[in-house]
Amino acid sequence: MNPDGHKGTKIACPACGKFFWQGSNGKPKSCSRHCARAIEWIARPRKDALAGPNGYIWHRVPADHPNAVLRTGSRGGLILEHRLVMERALGRHLLPRERVHHKNGNRRDNRLENLELWSLDHKDPPGVRVSEISPHCPTCTCGKE
Repeated sequence: MNPDGHKGTKIACPACGKFFWQGSNGKPKSCSRHCARAIEWIARPRKDALAGPNGYIWHRVPADHPNAVLRTGSRGGLILEHRLVMERALGRHLLPRERVHHKNGNRRDNRLENLELWSLDHKDPPGVRVSEISPHCPTCTCGKE
């Protein structure tokens, strides 16, 4: 038993980073059921995934998904896995002018910490990290103050 009165060890959740007490038997592996499902989704064998020739991983999604690439003769569509991961993290569908960039360049490494959201709504440079977007730039002529 720890000085705090808990059995086990205090560890960080691999999904969200929040600290929690892990029992002496090694369970649970995450702080909540939500995080456990997220870890399971990332680590599970990709039965519904297709490897593309360019190194990206595709997933089957319903045809009504707004970003699905529809295939002829099929009831569903396909979406790139890194875009699907970012959509789930944001809790919304990606906009047409948003791109997801792999930080380490590995197209199969679709962990959220390896992905960053880029926006193409800025002309200079062509594509900017969403985290770096300010209301306007010093040379902006849009009239906003």
